[in-house]
Amino acid sequence: MIMGPVAEWLKGKLMNIVQKGYVKKREDKRLQTAQINAALSVARLSTVVAGTIGNCSFGSNNLSGMKMHAAITSAAALVAASCAEVAKSAGATREQVSSVINMGLETRALGDLLTLTTSAAACKIKNQTSSFSLDNIT
Repeated sequence: MIMGPVAEWLKGKLMNIVQKGYVKKREDKRLQTAQINAALSVARLSTVVAGTIGNCSFGSNNLSGMKMHAAITSAAALVAASCAEVAKSAGATREQVSSVINMGLETRALGDLLTLTTSAAACKIKNQTSSFSLDNIT
């Protein structure tokens, strides 16, 4: 009858190993989704900034002011493109990326810009805390 307790013990160990693997896979999937959402959020925000600055005139007709305007617009567009590439490499679909960019180009209201900024900041904070572990403290 020693076989009964040993079998129970092995069954418990096996179930524990299987559950740990399942939890790890679920955690990895959740982290990947959070990274995709963060990259898409920042891509949309920088698209809004690029579009807004590109459509604004600052009343400066001198060459230096126009160059600065073009440089800021280009920098924001570069950030948007980089974030879109990060989202794509993290697993976002092409439709998700193009949808976010198009929504960013259509956003014009100040409230929407503030909401996007808050959302992007929240995604950044969530990603920083999700990688926190007591194992990293030693």
